[in-house]
Amino acid sequence: MRKRNVKAVAAILIVMTVLSGCNTNKSRENIKQGFDAVTALEYEKASACFDAAEEAMENPQEIARGRGLVYLGMAKYGEAIEQFITALSYSDEFVDDFDFDTNYYLATAYFKDGQIAEAGNVYSAILDLRDDREAHYLRGLVYLEEGKVAEAKADFDVALN
Repeated sequence: MRKRNVKAVAAILIVMTVLSGCNTNKSRENIKQGFDAVTALEYEKASACFDAAEEAMENPQEIARGRGLVYLGMAKYGEAIEQFITALSYSDEFVDDFDFDTNYYLATAYFKDGQIAEAGNVYSAILDLRDDREAHYLRGLVYLEEGKVAEAKADFDVALN
């Protein structure tokens, strides 16, 4: 009897999981509207769209990145950093353009928040995965801010070539 109950409960949990949260074909409408609002610099509207996206159980990685962009645009850099880190936490072992873009935003938030070394660490991590002129240029700016002129020149030289 006990085995039958355990199997029944397990079957119910599997069905509930499939029905409640594993739909990969979810709408992105609220997320799209949120990013459109960010582009239009309408941060309050964007925030409401991302809240609606969360309620509609749309892609949490995109929601976190969108909220990060809202906070970045509102000069709330600490909150932006948290959201970008949250967005990156949804990534898997396969780094894609979404991850790279999110890391660029994260580095920008660190830089604007005065966490210059952290911004440099992010650009270095990007460069560990792929050679990117923009990352060299931006890390060069970080090095200049830190007074590391030789390192900045080396990165600027790579960016220009």
